[in-house]
Amino acid sequence: MLAQFIEGSVTPEAMRKRNRSRFDSAQREWSVTKGARLPEFDAIVWSRTIAGVRLDDPETYCADVRLWADSILSDSEALMLRLDNAP
Repeated sequence: MLAQFIEGSVTPEAMRKRNRSRFDSAQREWSVTKGARLPEFDAIVWSRTIAGVRLDDPETYCADVRLWADSILSDSEALMLRLDNAP
């Protein structure tokens, strides 16, 4: 989903509509915050964190959020490829 946002191929509104039932807490049996984590996730070395997003002004904030989002995709790319190719 993040890649689609960054590439501009989907709007937040379209993504909400597409995934409304999938993420509706009244209809799903899994928890966003509870449960097992991917063990590989802890091995990712993040090149940026949310703590690095500056709040100086709206332009700086938006630019930093974009850089942070880009870094998340880049830093997690190998894991995502492995998961996509898993049996």
